[in-house]
Amino acid sequence: CGNFNGDPVDDTTEAIFNRVGARIESSAMLFSSRAEISFTNAEQEMMRTQCPARTMVDAELQCRKNLPQSATVLHVNACVFDVCFGMNEHALRSAATYASAADQASANSA
Repeated sequence: CGNFNGDPVDDTTEAIFNRVGARIESSAMLFSSRAEISFTNAEQEMMRTQCPARTMVDAELQCRKNLPQSATVLHVNACVFDVCFGMNEHALRSAATYASAADQASANSA
């Protein structure tokens, strides 16, 4: 959720809210549910070949530490991908949100 100007400093949550405004209630959202996580073969290959090994190890440790126990491999991979290529504060928050949504969906279907 940045402005794609190549400057990560203005892509922080605070900077985005200063530009865009306050949060809205869920009833006013355009999309009623989040899209399912998908992880394409191209993304897997990109992560395997272009993410520095040390970054990958650190990313996986941080993602596993910060995600709920119920996080799937897809959640972890999405988080690692975001850390490897996004390198911003949103990666772990985004993955945790997806995992929480999956937990809620699982609880609702039980």
